Amino acid sequence: MSLGVMQCFGEVSDFKYTTSVMMTADGDQMDLRRIKSVKVQMPNSMEYQPVECAIVVNAAGAFSGKLAEMLGIGLGPKDSLAGIPVPVEPRKRYVYVVHCPDGPGLDTPFLIDYSGVYFRREGLGGNYISGASPEEVEEPDASNLEVDHQFFENKVWPKLADRVPAFETLKLPQTSEYKLKSIDQKSKN
Repeated sequence: MSLGVMQCFGEVSDFKYTTSVMMTADGDQMDLRRIKSVKVQMPNSMEYQPVECAIVVNAAGAFSGKLAEMLGIGLGPKDSLAGIPVPVEPRKRYVYVVHCPDGPGLDTPFLIDYSGVYFRREGLGGNYISGASPEEVEEPDASNLEVDHQFFENKVWPKLADRVPAFETLKLPQTSEYKLKSIDQKSKN
């Protein structure tokens, strides 16, 4: 920013580019695209911000593959460079904050069980970060960002309690029961 860069936050909806036709050493024709500007749709608005550029860095995280497809990357002939997609796609993962005052101490390392369940201590208050990745056949819909508490109770908690017996008494403070109790208490006040 000190060098004059201005940030805008939104979703890339289009590109303006020029196309040059090149020939490969094998004599195959190849289209090269040079991006001239990016159209950024501003959040909660019908407006968009055109951003002129000389270089574009695809930093869309889990959506990098989708963004690359907008330029035709990966949509060319399968046996060519243009046919290789960016191998990135969104995947939903389960990460939970749990509370267990009698859990392992401050010197506990990040632990990954052979089953894939993991935990690490988070600060001084008896909190831990824990989770696991679902099996490939159970891969959840990445567009649904709701927390799956059943996954924790059925897959993560049993493995944690088996590995660290103190975790048999842990609490998952963000369960729907907790939210309902909080709402009931607020409505009574």
